[in-house]
Amino acid sequence: MLHSYPKAIVGEHWDDFQLFSVAEGFGGNKPLYQLFKEYEVENFELSKKYSHKIAVWYHKRHQSLMNGKKFGESKPIKTWKEALTRTKTAALGAAYKVEKKALATTEEVDHSLFKSSRFGNFWKKITGPKENCDCENCRDRKKTQDLAMREKEQEEEEP
Repeated sequence: MLHSYPKAIVGEHWDDFQLFSVAEGFGGNKPLYQLFKEYEVENFELSKKYSHKIAVWYHKRHQSLMNGKKFGESKPIKTWKEALTRTKTAALGAAYKVEKKALATTEEVDHSLFKSSRFGNFWKKITGPKENCDCENCRDRKKTQDLAMREKEQEEEEP
């Protein structure tokens, strides 16, 4: 159960922190009761209601915001369907990251082999020239080729 207690409105001193905690739009009971209704726990007995995962989440979020910290934990899952949807979304996100990293690694290997003096010519025969690539390795290679071509043209022009 959460560590909170009722406080008398009249007769007790309320400091700024406590007032801010119950201010409309930030704290108070209304947002918590709306969550209880959303998670269908509003009719549970008190001990079960306030130890439910949504009450614990709300308390953590509220405390974090009161202390000026960012709170990144998502709401607890309500149904199996929601759990499945979240799992699919997370799996797709992870798969995208893995695919992106694999493509980047493949390109790095491809460029390393392309630039390699030992495997370069063999790799060029297999993959073809990298004319449209704009990576640093290919730009360097193109500059070197352009420079060599200009030097050759200059040599041919000289009598």
